[in-house]
Amino acid sequence: MILMCSDPRSADAAAVWRLALLDAGDPPCGPALLAELDGEPVAAIGFVDGRTVAGHRRASPAVLALLRARRLETPAIAFVFGP
Repeated sequence: MILMCSDPRSADAAAVWRLALLDAGDPPCGPALLAELDGEPVAAIGFVDGRTVAGHRRASPAVLALLRARRLETPAIAFVFGP
């Protein structure tokens, strides 16, 4: 599995929107952390609002838990090591 940051103006934003449609919810606001499995986006979490969207056929609860943990780690890493 690959985790990557998605800018809302990038091509990855379309993947986050597709996940939101599959999840029947709104996409996260602002930048998101996107999880890919075998090159296919399976879940995303917004850095700002913490909203998750997922394609439930491929995104397990473990994937969502990992995204939530990484979202919380990222600001702490930036605080300790600087921007």
